[in-house]
Amino acid sequence: MGYMDPECMITGRANAESDVYSFGVVLLEIACGRRPVAVVQQEEEEEEEEEEEEEEEEE
Repeated sequence: MGYMDPECMITGRANAESDVYSFGVVLLEIACGRRPVAVVQQEEEEEEEEEEEEEEEEE
């Protein structure tokens, strides 16, 4: 949901402002070379879970 305007998620309606928001997120992603925060947090959590599982298997 990183590209979706929070207001659009609440109301369920897209408009010109939500398009501008999404475009801005894409521009920031290109400029910074990083994905939206929500996706990054989810990936980090998955990596942590995998590490914990590997540690448990080693024991």
